[in-house]
Amino acid sequence: MELISLTFLVFVHLVFLTAGEITQSGLTDKSLTKHSNPAIGSDTETVNVATTDDEWDRAVCKGTKLLFGTTLNPNQAILHCRPLTTPWHGTLVNELTTWGYYDASDDEDRKGACNFETKFSGLTRAFRELGVGMHDYTDGGPNRCFTVVHYDGPAVEKNPDGSMPRRSTQHYTVNGRRYKITGAHFIIGVNSKDGYMFFIDRSSPETQARLIWNVPTHIPIPRDEMPALRSSSDIAWGFWNRVSGYNLGGINAFISFEVVNEETGRIIDRAMKKNGHDEVPPWPGVRFNSGTEEYRALLGSPNGLAAGYLLTQHKREMGGNKYVSHIIVFMEDDPTGWPNLLFKVDWAPPPPPPPPPPQPSATQPLQAKSIGEHAQELQNEEQTHVEGAKILGSSRDGKHIVREHVIRAT
Repeated sequence: MELISLTFLVFVHLVFLTAGEITQSGLTDKSLTKHSNPAIGSDTETVNVATTDDEWDRAVCKGTKLLFGTTLNPNQAILHCRPLTTPWHGTLVNELTTWGYYDASDDEDRKGACNFETKFSGLTRAFRELGVGMHDYTDGGPNRCFTVVHYDGPAVEKNPDGSMPRRSTQHYTVNGRRYKITGAHFIIGVNSKDGYMFFIDRSSPETQARLIWNVPTHIPIPRDEMPALRSSSDIAWGFWNRVSGYNLGGINAFISFEVVNEETGRIIDRAMKKNGHDEVPPWPGVRFNSGTEEYRALLGSPNGLAAGYLLTQHKREMGGNKYVSHIIVFMEDDPTGWPNLLFKVDWAPPPPPPPPPPQPSATQPLQAKSIGEHAQELQNEEQTHVEGAKILGSSRDGKHIVREHVIRAT
């Protein structure tokens, strides 16, 4: 069975890993010109397109932890991946409001946002062969887009005359503490009929806060200044609950459209070259199975973490262990487009039985704590995963090019 062989394949790699927290990398979306080389960047731009060994190894490390986090039962998964749980459950309608967000999903200018036949016409063949509908729910299709922005929300303090302050001066209060608005935004699509989630456009609170607060990239922003609800995986789970609350375990795939994240782009480029490709081909693209290093690097990339975390942290609600069985990297039929990532989701095969515990000697006392108790201690530690700030480069969750769906500043 693939998972059993995979366990031994990556065991040596895991020996060097701690059961530490994986930080979800931040995402910045920029409206940039498309280039002629869909894998790495334009022929004329001066960009660092070669991933370093350290960057690749970090992504492989994160992907390995997430693979074990998704495929193993909780008492074993916690030994490899933290945090294994999340405090965010349900539709998150009230929670998003509390933490300063504005839900713009039903605004007039957002209608039809999930009409992919219009937005991503170069993916028509891919959607057709996947058997997934491309139309927005307003046109009778299966896709529903949600948009939340971290400004102008109901919790934002108003001016004395009742008007909304300028975005850079907006504040809100939670549990007696005053926070600044970050300007983050998330556009995520859900298709409960086919079991697909679409990462269309995301920019994390930390990434956007640097812009709106004028914080240089070398100065860290304390996590406690960020909204507690800030990770793509948590927000996407809330949207999935709104549409598919009757079948939470029905997730079949994630698609990250038009990957513009520089780090993910370098990882894609290296994965392509390791498999003899100079550029990302159009659909059916290049497939990476879970036993490969390239798969683990892509899962651990900024555009893969949200999918891995969502599956890791919601085992109970989904009814078991679901994992990314393979990843497909593919282009639009338009050769000047950008790479897309499809994370195929399946039920994980049963994990191999753990090795028998060593027999205690007469002089060796039994351990006081079981693995399960140790895992519970780890779960109770502070859970601080957040989408940090990795600045994107050329327009390539993910995480996606801002075209007609640009969030306009005031």
